[in-house]
Amino acid sequence: MHVDVTLYRSRWYGWEQRGYGSKNGTSSVSTNAAESAAACDGTHDYLANSYHSASDGRYAYTSNSANGLTC
Repeated sequence: MHVDVTLYRSRWYGWEQRGYGSKNGTSSVSTNAAESAAACDGTHDYLANSYHSASDGRYAYTSNSANGLTC
């Protein structure tokens, strides 16, 4: 299994990439784009984009979560 996730922050000129996470594994895989993001510096809207795949041709069941959103 493989998962990529990218974290974006809303700016006046468009979306700015703030973090990225990627991981491979078996059975269950998770990653966190916020861990690589720079420190919070104001109030912004955030967007996360993720890609999930199963390399053996089976279905990849996905789940997304967010917690601790207050900076």
